[in-house]
Amino acid sequence: MHEAYERMLSEAERRLERIYEAAVAGDELIEEEGGNEGAVLEEEEEMDEKVVEILKEAESGKAIERVDLSQRKLRIFPEAFGKLKSLVVLNLSNNQLEAIPDSVSGLENLEELNLSANLLESLPDSIGLLFKLKILDVSGNKLTALPDSISHCRLLVELNASFNKLTYLPTNIGFELVNLERLIIYLNKIRSLPTSIGEMKSLRLLDVHFNELHGLPHSIGKLANLETLNLSSNFSDLTELPDTIADLTSLKELDLSKQPDSCIA
Repeated sequence: MHEAYERMLSEAERRLERIYEAAVAGDELIEEEGGNEGAVLEEEEEMDEKVVEILKEAESGKAIERVDLSQRKLRIFPEAFGKLKSLVVLNLSNNQLEAIPDSVSGLENLEELNLSANLLESLPDSIGLLFKLKILDVSGNKLTALPDSISHCRLLVELNASFNKLTYLPTNIGFELVNLERLIIYLNKIRSLPTSIGEMKSLRLLDVHFNELHGLPHSIGKLANLETLNLSSNFSDLTELPDTIADLTSLKELDLSKQPDSCIA
């Protein structure tokens, strides 16, 4: 993380901790002498009211399985959330998150994580420790790459990384994500797919439209269960398809619209 973000995270965590302690004690927050921290704390309390409520419930011993903090203008992913061991579904979409801390790895039972529509430029390597994760949505961010460790999330069934700034996928992603059924990576800047993608034996949907693909690996023909392949709007970049495309015996929909004639001839 950048130093500026580290400072912002540290300050926000201290404020959140004080809010939480005050809420538990039933006290009111008092403005400190010589500053306007009290006003800031009141603003934080109002903004993160639901966060405080969730942490209080967890402190009381309640097993929390689902948390929806979407559309709350959150800029910080609370480090304390990493202690919610029972969490199965976490929705943090449509916020203003700029980074996800390594503590996310503590969510050992998490199956669904929605981080869409934030300001993320990267994901922590520790996301690869979410071994039970089945659905990951990081669409609508500013990601330039996915961490190699994402391949360790072997139970993933759906990965949506559309509308980012990706230029490639991790080289070994296909060797590990053998349970993946939906790979959605449209509206990026991907120029090629890794050969390992042919190992995604469970893949049924591959959406790569609006990228900069120059071609497909010959291994694409090994996707025996692929039903939908969207290659539209790669414009002049995608000029030909490998002969192995004919081996996709389960294919029901192939979209090559807005491609040069040489690609569909």
